[in-house]
Amino acid sequence: MSNIDWTNKTWNPVIGCARVSEGCRNCYAERMAVRVANMGLREYDGLTNGNLRKPRWTGEVRFLPGRIDEPRHWRKPTVVFVNSMSDLLHEGLGGEQIGEILAVMRDTPRHTYQILTKRPERLSELHDAGVTWPDNVWLGVSVEDQKSADHRIPLLTARRYAPVLWVSYEPALGPVDWHRWAAKLDWIVIGGESGPGCRPFDLAWARSTIRAFQAVGKAVFMKQVGGQLAESGGKGNDPEGWPADLRVRQYPSELESRPRMSLGMNQQPQDGGL
Repeated sequence: MSNIDWTNKTWNPVIGCARVSEGCRNCYAERMAVRVANMGLREYDGLTNGNLRKPRWTGEVRFLPGRIDEPRHWRKPTVVFVNSMSDLLHEGLGGEQIGEILAVMRDTPRHTYQILTKRPERLSELHDAGVTWPDNVWLGVSVEDQKSADHRIPLLTARRYAPVLWVSYEPALGPVDWHRWAAKLDWIVIGGESGPGCRPFDLAWARSTIRAFQAVGKAVFMKQVGGQLAESGGKGNDPEGWPADLRVRQYPSELESRPRMSLGMNQQPQDGGL
């Protein structure tokens, strides 16, 4: 199982990464890679500088053939976040290796696979090389502010690469005008930054995002308000401590139409909404 609220399991046939923008500064996967290497998991040796206080990816990426078939053994339909410890579109990963991973997804249609990338530039390259995305994939980009949204979302939405296109607005580091993008997307996850050195999150950013997506009938999942807030309110990922209008956890209609494991709360705004 996974501690990530919007998924059931994580699957990491690839590990290792490199920072590409401000959203990477406090990467939880970077810290986790240091921890598991220090615990003796040799697969992670050399992927970071080994400094838990100031971790940093070395840029090396490793494809792990021994993990490739894991989803084939999961008999119960589940929702799987792919590469929580890397980026499937990392430039260090070849098209053939990506193809092997996609083949497993295609061969296990009982599962739903969630993919996030900060490198959507590779989507058109892979498309031109004949790579296609299975029907049970949700394909998304991570953004943290207006600059990253304006760069990554047009590359994601240039084609209908997958049945579900989505955005993880986490860590949210600044406001984003979603009006030009919301209608082209199917789902958005919103989250303030948490963990060591977390940066402030303004609830106004969440509220404007929720309004923009719900105005065009798209699903919204409020994941967490983070470790700092620019206005009073609850902290963390427990919705019970949030203002009522932020307690929104919805999923794309594609999930509702297919048999999948329960992902927990799926509710509309309470007490009158926004």
